[in-house]
Amino acid sequence: MTRKLLALATLAATAALIPLAAKAQAGPYKIVNTVKVGGDGGFDYVTADPDGRTLIVARSGAAGHIGFYNLDTLAQIGDITGVSSHGGVIDTKTGHGFATSKPITMFDAKTFTVIKKIDVEGNPDGYLNDTVNHRFYDLSHATPNITVIDDKDGTILTTIDIGGAPEQAVFDGKEPHLRRHRR
Repeated sequence: MTRKLLALATLAATAALIPLAAKAQAGPYKIVNTVKVGGDGGFDYVTADPDGRTLIVARSGAAGHIGFYNLDTLAQIGDITGVSSHGGVIDTKTGHGFATSKPITMFDAKTFTVIKKIDVEGNPDGYLNDTVNHRFYDLSHATPNITVIDDKDGTILTTIDIGGAPEQAVFDGKEPHLRRHRR
């Protein structure tokens, strides 16, 4: 008798959720297109460049690479192989992109070719791109926690030890705002 009650309770709970699922499908968001991104390696950050209409998918590990996709069609438009990275971003004004690899990878945003590698301290993970001042902020879980790089030429402007491990940052069009990693 207990199995029958459990089965009935499960059926009743599932039936109660069906209207919620239908309501969620009718909401303001819908899936327009999907693309399968397979292969070896981990994912950390996936970034959209709305100005250049590019989706950046960084992969980490031995088979790490950075895939670039057309944001509208999701067709792959480029790939940088041999780069184990947590994430990448593009500054469309300078035409340069950066990936949080060790060393940092600076690339051409149109041809997706590596311009140079930038040796940094710490352990690159998160990032922020200041599109007003054209600065790339590498966020590291190890000190120094932030390396600031000039988007125009890839020079290191400064390193900052903030006494903690930043995970993400947000740019409000004026100045960066950091959120620390909690473990």
